[in-house]
Amino acid sequence: MPAASVPEDRPVARKRTRLRADERHQQILHGAIHYFAEAGFAGHTRELSRRLGITQPLLYSYFKSKQDLIDQVYLHVFMGRLQPHWLELLEDESRPLGERLVDFYGTYSSATYRPEWIRIYLFAGLEGGDLNRRYLKRVKSDLLVPCCRQLRRHCGIKDSAPVSDRKSNFSGPCTMASSIPRSVKPCIACQWPLPLSKKCVLPSRPF
Repeated sequence: MPAASVPEDRPVARKRTRLRADERHQQILHGAIHYFAEAGFAGHTRELSRRLGITQPLLYSYFKSKQDLIDQVYLHVFMGRLQPHWLELLEDESRPLGERLVDFYGTYSSATYRPEWIRIYLFAGLEGGDLNRRYLKRVKSDLLVPCCRQLRRHCGIKDSAPVSDRKSNFSGPCTMASSIPRSVKPCIACQWPLPLSKKCVLPSRPF
């Protein structure tokens, strides 16, 4: 007798892949990044688990709480993209200051000019958490203060006094830094096509 034919539209059972602990951790973390970028931090871990095809108890065996998961997302999306060589680039006085700033803001925009980065940043601000403040505090100490020192030297201002917390000291660097995401935030927040490339956003010679 001929073998019975199987209907073409019959669903094929998928064999669930067993992941190593580190692979499962990364799967949940990256899934959470995409999910929170879409739904904000008000999104539920139950829905995240469903999208990942795992149980909620399994998720909490890798992250002790939702806040722990959010903190790990913060470390990966924000702190993980800050590069130590950016400071070396800014302080390399063998090159003109204008070239250094263009290169720095170019590499900075490449690291942050991402839909998930900007959407998570916006959601964090709207929901009143401290993620944005923690990130900006780190950017200020590690990048904006060194940038201010270089601008002082370029303008012939003595560098003996420490950079104060006065807003006027950071107006120049902050304006240049914030102009990059500001031009694309509405497009990414609303998931519209981006009208500009990074090359269009950055000035060729800031000084």
